[in-house]
Amino acid sequence: KKMSDEEVKKGSELKTAEQIKEFLTENIKEDEKAEFVKHLSELSEVEQPTGNTEEEKANNFLTTKKAEVVIKTIFNYKLKKDDSFQNEIQAEMETKKDNNEQKLDEKVYPKENGKYTREAMARYLYEKKTVQSHQFSAKSSDSQNSPSSRGSH
Repeated sequence: KKMSDEEVKKGSELKTAEQIKEFLTENIKEDEKAEFVKHLSELSEVEQPTGNTEEEKANNFLTTKKAEVVIKTIFNYKLKKDDSFQNEIQAEMETKKDNNEQKLDEKVYPKENGKYTREAMARYLYEKKTVQSHQFSAKSSDSQNSPSSRGSH
C-alpha cells in the first residue's frame, strides 16, 4: 500500500487520533486532567474547550483541535510542570546546530532573558516529535549576496 504524498510529507509518528491519545496518556495522567484543563484556560491562543466536566473539556480539546495545537499544548504543559524536562530541552536547543553549524533561528524560537520561551520549546518539541525540520539561522556568508541596505532586522 503506497502512502499518499500528504502522508509522506507529514512523516509524523502522531498521525491518528489514536496515536495522539496515546501520546496524551503518556504525558498527562488521569488525575492531571483537571490541571491540564486549567492550563488550557491560561492559553490565550487556544480556543477554550467546551464541556461540563474537566474530563469532557479535556476530551473535547483533544478530539476537536488540530494535532499541532494539541501536541504543542501538551508539551507546553509538560514543560511548565517539569523543571528538569524544561532544563533538558533548553540545553538541547542551545547546542542544536544544522550541518552549517548554524544555531536555531531566534525569530522562530524566541528567547526571553537569554532562555528559550516555553512556546519556543513546545514548537521545537512538536517539530522533533513529528519529524519536521527545525528552522536555523541563515548562514552569515550568504549575506554578501543580498544588499545590506534592505534593513535586515
